[in-house]
Amino acid sequence: MQPTQGDAVTDFCIDPQILKRIARQTGLMNRMRACLGIAPDGCDRGDDAGSLWCEARFKCIGCTWSRCCADFLATPPPMGPVHPPDFCANAQFFENYTPRNSKSGNRAREVGHESSI
Repeated sequence: MQPTQGDAVTDFCIDPQILKRIARQTGLMNRMRACLGIAPDGCDRGDDAGSLWCEARFKCIGCTWSRCCADFLATPPPMGPVHPPDFCANAQFFENYTPRNSKSGNRAREVGHESSI
């Protein structure tokens, strides 16, 4: 079938449920980053920083532990440093960029947990 003038352009590969999942998962990842005290630009170190961030994003989007992640983020933080939960597919990635483990002047600040999903 040939498109005709005035036909709407749609992305037939991504349905609304997938877009919802991507938005939910990336939102959880952003909240986890903030919970751990990593500044928004805190993972921008090194030549491969962008690809590492993308890899972590894809791990998060494919993760099946969303409910546990949301529950972790909804729980008041403990006293002292916060660590990523063991179930997190990006636990090591986040540990590498937390302020206490930063080797190159990460401008992160402790912001604590957020309570909304």
